[in-house]
Amino acid sequence: MTTGLPDWTRGFVLYGVHEGVNVPILVDASGNLYALLQGEYEGAPTTIQLDDEGRISAFVVDSSDVWEQIVTVGNAELAARLGSIVRHSRSGQVLIAESFEWGLGSWNKTEGGTGAAVALTPSGFVSGGYAVTLTAGSDSSCKAAITQYLGGLPVGAWGLACSFSIVGTPVTITLNLSLYTGTYLYTAQARCDHTNHDVDIYNGEGDWESVADYTLAATGYTLFNRIKVTFDLSTELYKALYLNETEIDLSAHSLRKMASAVAPYLWIEVAVVGRSGSNDGAIIDDVILTAKEP
Repeated sequence: MTTGLPDWTRGFVLYGVHEGVNVPILVDASGNLYALLQGEYEGAPTTIQLDDEGRISAFVVDSSDVWEQIVTVGNAELAARLGSIVRHSRSGQVLIAESFEWGLGSWNKTEGGTGAAVALTPSGFVSGGYAVTLTAGSDSSCKAAITQYLGGLPVGAWGLACSFSIVGTPVTITLNLSLYTGTYLYTAQARCDHTNHDVDIYNGEGDWESVADYTLAATGYTLFNRIKVTFDLSTELYKALYLNETEIDLSAHSLRKMASAVAPYLWIEVAVVGRSGSNDGAIIDDVILTAKEP
């Protein structure tokens, strides 16, 4: 079809059909070409729209299952079905997802008191075939913990989670995170107080504060509970705590903040404290650190 351009010009004209007639497709004054995208929905053409940020959202859809049902699976659900340990609360971007199936790796041991021990176990686990048994000492600090150090990371909204089961009658199981920014030290801590049946956080005044009552189901090394705490270092506030099926709003509670010139780094800890005279403990699995929590 003739374009109306000189023979030596490499050019072409796009035509669309409108009511049976070929019509040239033109661009605007800036040379931009616009198109209206439509898809068929329930037998009628439907315009495809953008979200508030100009994006087109797409969903992975299986054609049908064995019962001829259409199944929509998001990326998070697909990852969980393929074996991801991030199954309880899936918010945030994962930085650490530790199932201990390859051992302790970069995790350090803290063993305080007589009989205290940190050891891998295949007897009870959530995923990966192994978990970590924390056995608190019977005296001194009556503590056992695993810790990990990371280099400096951006300030933002964070989450720390783990799965735990009870061995004996521990006093507390605690999630700790300390982040040094080079100017300040921020501390976020959440714990299950099994003696008082409380869920506590470490607040901006440097005190433990009860934020909810709770009672766990029957305990045992094969019955795992899941806990996650989220917090925002940019606002210096906690966000929420998730314990099994319960969500606790923490948005009115401040993080602990202190001046510190220590070079930026991150320290995380999962710890158990037992009773004096006993070697209580917990089994820990699926430790997850997230950033960019919503």
